[in-house]
Amino acid sequence: MVSLTKEQCGGTTARYAWTQSEDEIVVSFAAPADATSRECEVTLTSTAATVRVRGQTLLDGELTRAIVKDDSYWELESDGSQKVLRLSLTKLRRTCAKFHWPSVCVGEPEIDVAAFGDPVMGVTGNLNGDAMKTMMEDVAAMRRDAEKN
Repeated sequence: MVSLTKEQCGGTTARYAWTQSEDEIVVSFAAPADATSRECEVTLTSTAATVRVRGQTLLDGELTRAIVKDDSYWELESDGSQKVLRLSLTKLRRTCAKFHWPSVCVGEPEIDVAAFGDPVMGVTGNLNGDAMKTMMEDVAAMRRDAEKN
């Protein structure tokens, strides 16, 4: 069994690169070296995202799945001679393996999450009924979310 990195679970489009973990999507946009945070406009709802820098739209659409808006944020960082606007989206529900997000927004280029295979999950320590029930509920929720998209 091989663990996938966040980078392997993401992708690149003409406007941004993105990664994902079980709990988070991170989208990175190149910005001009002299860009300021006042020139960045980021609008988030639980189901949509819009990102503009100096009036240029870099992302605008319905998210593949729901996020926790209040736990999501953006920042403008200097990366050598360029700046990077990073958008961190907290997933409403954890995902793993073939249940990961195939894209950031609906209609954007997709990665092949089916290639990640079935999730490998287990319970350590005492194998009690509550832990097993929670694990099974998590997998069922991931499956339902993936089937909606």
